[in-house]
Amino acid sequence: MIGALGKAVTKYGDEALELGADLSRAVPEQTLDLSGGVARLKDSLPSPTVSELQHIRKRGAQLQNLDSRLMRNKENLEIFDELKGDPKNLMRAAEDNPDLMDLIERYGDDNKKIRSRLVNRIEEADAAQSSQMAGVTEYTDENYRAFGTTRGKEAKRAEEAKLKQAGKLDIKGYLEQHHLLSKGVTGAFMDKMDKLIAQGKGGVEDLLAMGKYAEQQTGTAPGDRVSDILNMRKEPHNRFHTAMEGQGVEESKKAWQKKLESIDSTEELFDEWEKWVNGDGKYTKETAEIWENMEELVDQIQGKV
Repeated sequence: MIGALGKAVTKYGDEALELGADLSRAVPEQTLDLSGGVARLKDSLPSPTVSELQHIRKRGAQLQNLDSRLMRNKENLEIFDELKGDPKNLMRAAEDNPDLMDLIERYGDDNKKIRSRLVNRIEEADAAQSSQMAGVTEYTDENYRAFGTTRGKEAKRAEEAKLKQAGKLDIKGYLEQHHLLSKGVTGAFMDKMDKLIAQGKGGVEDLLAMGKYAEQQTGTAPGDRVSDILNMRKEPHNRFHTAMEGQGVEESKKAWQKKLESIDSTEELFDEWEKWVNGDGKYTKETAEIWENMEELVDQIQGKV
């Protein structure tokens, strides 16, 4: 899939990607047309810039690495589940498997801890894959990559310090980074577009238009950019996700990949994207932004604070 995506990128000219090319070439200001949805918006956008194409290429390479990492972690869990009752053969299997051997050396015969860490590694790789799938819009100095990065963590720690000083966060408390536009859902949509591109049914400009459409409609493009990250206290964050799942407006990447499986054209995908962005996407984003204040207000009314 990535190879086909790479070919789609190069149709704009490999010469533009040579070292020393001007990555900041000015794009003439244009009025973006949102009245006809993503398709009309795509037609009003200029051709992808060199830096946008490089971002998509880098994203593709990182997705390849994450796909391999996820597959390797799943295989390790299968090996462990099959051999956990047979220590000798488990050690033999781990001799050529540094990841598995690392856990065995660290936790010894504590199979529960080993299995828990293997499951955590799968979840971490899957989350990283979702972020990478969703991140079709390039990062900038102003709208930098914030999720899991040093810069993002520093901003989170500064916010934690202010809340602790104001008595709104326990001294040992911490904030969690929340994606305003679900990385799982948006990742599923962009993954589907990648597949259409690989089949010759779309192009890089379609990916970029989907990101731009979400940004125009909600104020942020999907991915790990700072405009898509909200720092939330752990308990309200958990309650928010529970509430959204209960309402049926927040589903997993896997569920959305299944929903989108039968789509066979960019037009169909655009239609579904517009519905989600302007429906559940916008609703969950706006709800998250007021969630903690809303909970505090309810507590005040009920006399809990």
